[in-house]
Amino acid sequence: MWRLRPDGTPARAASESDRPRTGREIARLIREVAWGAEGAGDGVALVAVSVPPDALELALDEWDGAGAEEYISARLGEDFHLVLRCPKIRRRSRTGPADLKRRWNSRHQSDTLLADHRIGGRAGLIGLLKTTHRDTARVLVHGSTEHRGELLPVCLVMGVPVVLWDRAAPGPNDCAPLDALAPHGPVDGLPERVRHFRVRAYADRVVPARPALVWEDIELPLPDELQLADPSEGTERTG
Repeated sequence: MWRLRPDGTPARAASESDRPRTGREIARLIREVAWGAEGAGDGVALVAVSVPPDALELALDEWDGAGAEEYISARLGEDFHLVLRCPKIRRRSRTGPADLKRRWNSRHQSDTLLADHRIGGRAGLIGLLKTTHRDTARVLVHGSTEHRGELLPVCLVMGVPVVLWDRAAPGPNDCAPLDALAPHGPVDGLPERVRHFRVRAYADRVVPARPALVWEDIELPLPDELQLADPSEGTERTG
């Protein structure tokens, strides 16, 4: 685990464990590091979790780090801008860094691309991101788990820095719940709108959606020495 110092340089905040940690243990560790950092009370901290491609659907934001003596729950998605990063798949493109930089710098000018069942699958999405949406910085993925599994890697390898989807969506027609977080609204406010949505969804189980957000800020590079481990091993899943 790493945190950024006020001057923007990374500092190791926790070392590898000799055993896999559970989701609760990881959540508690994140809370301790984030709230113990300088300026922790000044605003909502951004917590970026680096995951391998097969862990994009993990319910990391629902991991609860509250202790037994605490009165209320402490899910990561309630207290932090909990976002995902997937460097392993980003690095599978020779033009990945340049694509990511170009798209990120165009995030305020480019429109959101809706990737649903009408887009033409993997080939259709690739075609759009290479042509009319070459500078698109934000993709909203709608559809089943299988559909998302086909399209999410395309977005990441082609340098799309902001990707939003509902990991609880069972099919292509289950997109309406995400409308409440204004997915097409101002892009820099998206992590906070997702946090607000999560707070409401956790409190009201009638809200079925569970938004997941990839957020690749080029001004917050991952430490070069970061060694990735698969968080799906030895961690808990929440329902």
